[in-house]
Order: sequence, then C-alpha cells, then structure tokens
Amino acid sequence: MFGLTLLYAEIFHMPFREYLSYIGAGLLAWNFMAILIMEGSTSITEGEGILKNVPVPLSVLVFRALTRNIIVLGHNILVVGIILLVFGQRLDFSAFLVIPALILVSILGFLFGMIAGPISARFRDIPQVLAAIMSVAFFLTPIMWNINQLSARASLAWYNPLYHMIELIRAPLLGAPPPLESWLVVIGINILLFIIATFSLGYFQRRIALWL
Repeated sequence: MFGLTLLYAEIFHMPFREYLSYIGAGLLAWNFMAILIMEGSTSITEGEGILKNVPVPLSVLVFRALTRNIIVLGHNILVVGIILLVFGQRLDFSAFLVIPALILVSILGFLFGMIAGPISARFRDIPQVLAAIMSVAFFLTPIMWNINQLSARASLAWYNPLYHMIELIRAPLLGAPPPLESWLVVIGINILLFIIATFSLGYFQRRIALWL
C-alpha cells in the first residue's frame, strides 16, 4: 500500500494521505473479491480427495473456501482500518454499509464458486484462464486510478461489473455511501448467478465423480 501510494500519488499528482486511503480500501476490496473468484473456481478440485471418499454436497466445499477467505478478510480489514484512522480518514455511520456490501459480495463469490468450481473440475484450464483475465481486469478497474480521471469517458467504468463490487466495499470505508447503481448491479448479478446455479447444481452433482 505504501509503495504503490508513493509511486502513483506522484504520477497522478494526488495528496499522499487521500490517495493512501483510496488505494488501501480499493486493494482490500479487490483482494477479497479476486480471491473469492479464483478459489471458488478451484474449490471442487481442491476437495477432490474428500469427494472421492465422502458423498458431501458441492456447496460444502465452496462454503469452505468462502469461510477461509472471510477469516483472512477479517485480518486485512483490521489492518486497513487502523491505517485509515492513523492517516486521518474519518469513519462515520456510512462505514457500517460495508457490512451488507461484504455480505452481497460473499454471496456472489459463493454462487460463482458453485458454477465455476464444477466446470473447472471438468475443464482444468479454467482457473488459469480466470487468472489471466483477473490480471488484466486489475488495471482496467478503478483501483490504482480514480474514475474521475477518465473525465468524458468516465461512463466506461460503469460498464465494468468489477467496479461496482469494489465500490460497494470501498465507498463506505472512505466515508461515503455506495452509489445506488452499484447496489443494483451487484444484486442483479447475484440473482443471475443464483438462477444459473439452481438449474445447474443437479447436473454437476451427478457428474462430478466422473470429472474427478
């Protein structure tokens, strides 16, 4: 956080304290979301030994990966929160909006794992493809840079669903409520993933033993 802030604050001519808070909250949100996506895709293959010996539901393995990352988030958010307070970031009542935001993103990660996990068990290259996509998405998502720096093209970031997931978590930590559009986008994605996961779960559960 400090290294990136020293570099990019100079490049973008931003005040160090303000930019440190922005990057810290952004990286916290990105790391949580990205690792949910990546580990969700490997949650089934990671539990291959369990599935070959015990007939557990696929959801148990996905939930195990989610729980592990929520515990890691608890450590990270404590450190980032202390840094924000030390460097003058005021946390008001809007900061409590981070709780429903994290719940929504966690649900999204769980549903994504329920879909991508079994598919990755069938096609083992999927996690590598996702890793490549996320590497590029990091630079295309307003984490190191601010959406306002796009000026006339700021609307382009609004078409990036990852931006809305990040903003749901970052905005409350910076003392502002997340935009209504971000709530609607993330809720909409959750509904879509829930529908896909509901209709595909039976198919995956019956065939997962063959794919492993």
